[in-house]
Amino acid sequence: MDRLGDLLRQALESGANRIDGVSFGLRDPDKSEAALQVAATRDARSRAEALAEAVGAKLGPLCTLSTAANTPYRPALEMARAAPMAAKGRRVPLEAGTIQMSSEVSATFAVAQ
Repeated sequence: MDRLGDLLRQALESGANRIDGVSFGLRDPDKSEAALQVAATRDARSRAEALAEAVGAKLGPLCTLSTAANTPYRPALEMARAAPMAAKGRRVPLEAGTIQMSSEVSATFAVAQ
């Protein structure tokens, strides 16, 4: 990562006239998505148990469960916005970013008195 700015500078000095951005992703996004779905499902059950308890009922068996992953794209690195062009031989300025993932589940449980 420390060498990325220098690498981009070399590309510009070798004739590139435009670099729109550099982005990174997860090596195994399916594994991360699965872990998020498990956590969301556990959270749904916990919330359903609390609601059932609040009305004096007990949570029954699961009736339906559906999942929907939501993975908004956020580049891990991007060119510094409105940064002046780096002088020849100087590193291209970069700004750190993030990769964010989330997951939603919808669960329906039976309740018993």
